[in-house]
Amino acid sequence: MPLLGNTMDHEVLGRENKKGLQEGREEGLREGVTWGELKLLRHVVQRRFGPIPDWASQQLNNRSPQDIEALTDLVLECSSLNELLARLKPALSSRR
Repeated sequence: MPLLGNTMDHEVLGRENKKGLQEGREEGLREGVTWGELKLLRHVVQRRFGPIPDWASQQLNNRSPQDIEALTDLVLECSSLNELLARLKPALSSRR
């Protein structure tokens, strides 16, 4: 039997569509927050240590929210970008 009309009004499909939309919004919000935190981290790193080389930029990208938070703490403790990146793995593994 073909579906006619708006599937959002359908008893089963509507419920599933709404659930999918809500999950999509939540995932998008999490990704947006993570992107914003990473942008702020990169800004602080650049202000503290100067321009971020490509090799260091790659190490900062694609981090989890927990990693980004740990790195933000480390920025305040380190005196150079090299020190920050050298301490990166030990600090992240000890916080998990």
